Amino acid sequence: MSEKLLSEKQIKRRVLWDKITFVLVAVFLALSAVFSVTLIYQKTYFEIKWINGQSMYPTFNKDAVDRNGKPKGKTGMGAFNGDKNFDVVIWDGHEATMNKMERFDVVILAKNDTKDLIKRVIAFPGETFYFGSGDDNGNLYLQNNQGLFDYVEQPVGESYIREGIYDGYQTPTTLGPNEYFVCGDNRGHSDDSRFFGPIDRSKILGIVVAVVGKADAILNDAGSLVYTNLRIGWPRWIK
Repeated sequence: MSEKLLSEKQIKRRVLWDKITFVLVAVFLALSAVFSVTLIYQKTYFEIKWINGQSMYPTFNKDAVDRNGKPKGKTGMGAFNGDKNFDVVIWDGHEATMNKMERFDVVILAKNDTKDLIKRVIAFPGETFYFGSGDDNGNLYLQNNQGLFDYVEQPVGESYIREGIYDGYQTPTTLGPNEYFVCGDNRGHSDDSRFFGPIDRSKILGIVVAVVGKADAILNDAGSLVYTNLRIGWPRWIK
């Protein structure tokens, strides 16, 4: 009688483990399928770019290190041969997406026919704005419909905007019909509209959607710095 009961328990355990194994395999296959579809979708719909500087730190490249493994931090230094852990992003340049651009979206810019700039949109065509000075250095103020200026909170830590230089934009500035004002998040180490002025809409190539992995910097045969050892991970959505 006891052997029969033990046999029944073993059978029940085996059935239970078979069910658990089936569920785990099904979940694994489902996740693999989703991940594969996501990669295919990213490659066909979005464009990919690696971020090779610190102008958007800590939003991007927070984990970047030099060839010796020392954190690069917010020094503003670009990538050098052998540096590692630079963020890789996907960006969307479709017109439908561009028409939905919002304040503080992160965008890819073409400057001097290159795609090496990534900044945050601060102000739109026709808007009047200024940055604070003194104790509120870097604070953003935007003119409302009544002609008054409202304080607008930025998605950037105060320690970063306070280090920025805003000469020329601490008095109200009105943008032209196709002009956008863009800034890096790491204001003390960013070449942006504060220095080269507002940009034309035609220079905005697309909106950054997500961080999708890490990559390392290497010199190719032509002597140009490119990324290598791409490591895809779960997307970190950007807003």
